Amino acid sequence: MNNLRATWQQAIDELHSNRRLQWMLLTAMLIIYSSIVAALSNRVLEMRSATVQVLNLSARLDAISERTIDAKRVQQLEAEVNQTISMLPIATSSSVAEAQALKEVEAFVSPLISKKRLTLLGVEPLETPNDLLWQVRVRVSGRMVNSNFIS
Repeated sequence: MNNLRATWQQAIDELHSNRRLQWMLLTAMLIIYSSIVAALSNRVLEMRSATVQVLNLSARLDAISERTIDAKRVQQLEAEVNQTISMLPIATSSSVAEAQALKEVEAFVSPLISKKRLTLLGVEPLETPNDLLWQVRVRVSGRMVNSNFIS
């Protein structure tokens, strides 16, 4: 314990007698202080930004809640959606959807592209309350036919 006190007293004496050490300590303290202030101000700015976003969202939700929804328009939109979905090809599984998509894409691009190559990129299910749809992504590469190049 005496060793610790003696070392502490020696450090305090050195600090009092050495001006250079005092300036270095002051500089280090200022750097630490400015770092802490910068970190706290960044955190406050982040919280302020998040609060502003929440307030804006709340205002938009309040504005939406005050609007009335026309039931006739909703029924019209539902009918349009159902009509559009009924026009889509039916596939019972992802493999059937892949085959149909590749067939349709090939039929569409055959007159436009020679030496074509179709690559299946992926299939994802899209579920609606009444239907299961498949999103099929296909990459098409090849050479455009010269007669269709400009048009």
